[in-house]
Amino acid sequence: MAWKTITLYGWWVSFERDSDVYLKHEEVSGFSSIEKIEVDGSETPYKESDFTSVELGRIVTEYPTKYAPGLIRCKSDRCFTIKINAREFGPKKLQLHYANVVIKIGDEEIDTGNRIVWNITYNGRKCHLKWKSNGKRENQTVIWYKSPFIYDDCSFAEGVAAVSLNGWAGFVDTKGNIIVPFEYVNAEHFQNGLAPIKIFDDVEREYKCGFIDKTGKEIIPCEYYEVHHFFDGRALVVERWNGYGFIDERGNEIVPCCNLLLRDYIGEMYYDYNFCEERAIFCKKDSKRCGYIDIKGKEITPLEYWGAKPFSEGLGAVRSKYGWGFVDKTGVEVIPCTYSDANSFYEGLAAVKINNRWGFIDKTNRPIIPCKYKEVGCFDEGLAPVRVSGKWGFIDKSGYRVIPCIYSDVGVFENGMAPVCKGIKWGYIDRNGNLVVPCIYDHAENYKANGLACIRINKKMGCIDRTGRVAIPPIYDCIENHETILVAELEKKWGFIDLEGNPVEDFSVYKVLARKYDQVFINNGEVRTYSFALDGKYGLADTDGNELIPPRYDWLGNGFVEDMIIVGVRGKGIGFVNRQGIEIVPPTYDEARDFYQGQASVRLNGKWGAIDKRGKIVVPLIHTTTGRHIENIYTDE
Repeated sequence: MAWKTITLYGWWVSFERDSDVYLKHEEVSGFSSIEKIEVDGSETPYKESDFTSVELGRIVTEYPTKYAPGLIRCKSDRCFTIKINAREFGPKKLQLHYANVVIKIGDEEIDTGNRIVWNITYNGRKCHLKWKSNGKRENQTVIWYKSPFIYDDCSFAEGVAAVSLNGWAGFVDTKGNIIVPFEYVNAEHFQNGLAPIKIFDDVEREYKCGFIDKTGKEIIPCEYYEVHHFFDGRALVVERWNGYGFIDERGNEIVPCCNLLLRDYIGEMYYDYNFCEERAIFCKKDSKRCGYIDIKGKEITPLEYWGAKPFSEGLGAVRSKYGWGFVDKTGVEVIPCTYSDANSFYEGLAAVKINNRWGFIDKTNRPIIPCKYKEVGCFDEGLAPVRVSGKWGFIDKSGYRVIPCIYSDVGVFENGMAPVCKGIKWGYIDRNGNLVVPCIYDHAENYKANGLACIRINKKMGCIDRTGRVAIPPIYDCIENHETILVAELEKKWGFIDLEGNPVEDFSVYKVLARKYDQVFINNGEVRTYSFALDGKYGLADTDGNELIPPRYDWLGNGFVEDMIIVGVRGKGIGFVNRQGIEIVPPTYDEARDFYQGQASVRLNGKWGAIDKRGKIVVPLIHTTTGRHIENIYTDE
């Protein structure tokens, strides 16, 4: 779970004499959920009501105090535990009126002794505690245990996730270890060992795309306007003015980038025009028709069709002026173009349309199921959805209606189960039509091989198992099932969850620093460093998490350049600190540039000059612009 726990141990509880303990709901208002209440080792789930009853156990003596008169003391000194799950967003407040409370927040533990805690406020990273002791109010601030959900975006595949963090994209494993540094403008997940990445070319002042492997090596140079994943060893690439083409995994252009994007005139997304079964839909600039090419770029059909769909099971659906039909991999039209619409083949059958009604044919064009349905889906696991009189059910390959048409919407079968909708709520049926999971969810996705299905309820997502039991509580904004691990979004941040529902904690340097500081940024300078902020001040750490520069500056440059980094102090100015954390140039200048060939441009009182790495002025502060270096001579532009 992505929720953090506050554990409170204490003596005093409100009670109903000799039986139950009650905790007022308003005493924990502002927190998302109370997980459970534990009294003398006996646990009871918290119920959403004004009062929650918990079996107390033995009460041995009445022990009133001036802070809580009339309360009963339990047998042990610490007779109850309240565990409150608090999600990390917005201000939260908790009011208590118990003495001798121990508060545990992540790794931090605070024993308040006999003081009465009456307020805990959470601001997203810290908890501010207030209590009374002998009538005197006291305060304390502690750092909250950071959530594992830290990424701005996440796309997972092949055991590696493409993630973005603080405006930069890179790759991590499921433990948060950085596999490829955060140095890209954008990155997509790996497929067949290669991942599309985007950089900004400082020379040409434009974005460019290419591919890297899992070591971060640039396999295909960043020289394209757009690139897409590889299919059948070929990737669709786009040049800004020359249209689209295809490259192989070595970067060789199989089809030159001089062709028209099909989406420009038929409105389809062109990921449908990747290679599939070694065939791709193709069009030229001088033609408004399309056809197919093979993986060598050879045209296997004339460019004469008005539309086409990706190959499936050895055949491709094409549309001529007469209608839809199918061609084989040699380009021969094996099923005439006589249908008003057609879908691809699945499990040996394809849906076709005649006279505004759908049915199914086999690969010899033999009608298997008559065209009598208003709408159909494709066959999966031997069953296909069909719609009759506005309701959906399923037929088998003989056309027999195995599951009656009683649902307002349905999905497809996967791993023996299919999502179905009654009214506006979703549940699941098995292949015999039994309603295994009641229709209580707002959205339902297919079951995966790990036995879990993602569901949505009350605008939050979680997972259920094949019996309908909630396996991952629906507390996430989004959740994706990737068989061996789950990827989830919580309050606009992404992270990983194991199949038991536990957040996957990482011990990367970034995470260690994130637990200590308000913000952490990865710097990809000459040597990777980490800028961090604490109470509005910035410092710098190395790749082992050691502080190089304490958090005492109002501004830091983006990493070391020639072993020096720019620092700034509000009200004083700009200076430089070296890699050992020593302030070489005090923050006295109005503006400064990074070092270049041992010198740095600095401005003071509107005039520019240059200093060396000892802080000595080597170019007088008399220039009106930053100038440029020409053979170590500083001149105005």
